[in-house]
Amino acid sequence: MSDHSPVSPRQPHAVEVTIEKAILLSRWVQLPLFLGLIPAMLVLDYVFFEELWHGMTDLHSVAGGAPMLILGLLDLVMVANLVVMVAISGYENFVSPIEAASRGGLPGWIGRTGAGTLKVKLSASVVGISLIKLLHTFLLMQPGEESKVWLMVVVHMVFVVSTLLIAVLDKYLMTHGHSGE
Repeated sequence: MSDHSPVSPRQPHAVEVTIEKAILLSRWVQLPLFLGLIPAMLVLDYVFFEELWHGMTDLHSVAGGAPMLILGLLDLVMVANLVVMVAISGYENFVSPIEAASRGGLPGWIGRTGAGTLKVKLSASVVGISLIKLLHTFLLMQPGEESKVWLMVVVHMVFVVSTLLIAVLDKYLMTHGHSGE
C-alpha cells in the first residue's frame, strides 16, 4: 500500500541557513581581485606606450623592425582584451549584475554572455595571444632553436583543439536545451 500524501517541505536548520548565506556572501571576496585588474591594465597601458615610443624613436634598434613592434603591441592589446573580458564577465557572473548595461553604458554582449560563450571567447583570446607569440618567435628564430619553436607549435595546437572542443561542446549543450552554465 503506497502513501500518496504530499511530502511536506523540509525546514532548513539554522546552521544550514547560516552556512548557505556565508557561501553566497563569499562571492564578494572576489571583488578586490576584479578591482586589482584595473591597475594591472594600467601597467599594460604603460608598457604599450613605452614600447610604442621606443619603436617610434629608435625603430632600427627593435629586433625585427616594424613587424615585430606591431606584433608586440597587438599582443599587449589582446592581453588587455582578455583582462577586460575576465573582469567584466567574472564580476557579473559571480559577484553582481552590472546595471549600466541597461542604460547603454556597456557593450551589448554584457549581460547576455553565458558561461559557455565566455569560455569560447576566453579560449579564442588565448589562441590569438599564443599565435602572436608563436609568429614572433618564428620570425626571430635563431639556428638551434627549432625544438623551442616546435614545442610552441604543439602548445598552440593544444590551445586550438581545446578551443574547438569547448565551442563544439557549448553548441551541443545549447542545441540540446542546456544553458552551458
